[in-house]
Amino acid sequence: MKVTKRQLARIIKEEKRNLSRPGELPYKIQDALDRWQYQSGEELNGILSQIDRDWDEKPEILDGVQAAIDKIKVYFEGWRQ
Repeated sequence: MKVTKRQLARIIKEEKRNLSRPGELPYKIQDALDRWQYQSGEELNGILSQIDRDWDEKPEILDGVQAAIDKIKVYFEGWRQ
């Protein structure tokens, strides 16, 4: 059976996804978290930009965003217990 370069590249890519080193998150989990992080940031930027185009230059708004993130962090820390 012959394998094309494209098929070999796909196989290698799939196998890399399945590999994880001890102490590291599995690739699929890390990928999902990375996508969630990016999408959350984009969504927040979109929502706040509709209200105030310069929201990211205003310390009081940035403090509010930080406070919201801190509350989310506390929520997730509850899952660890």
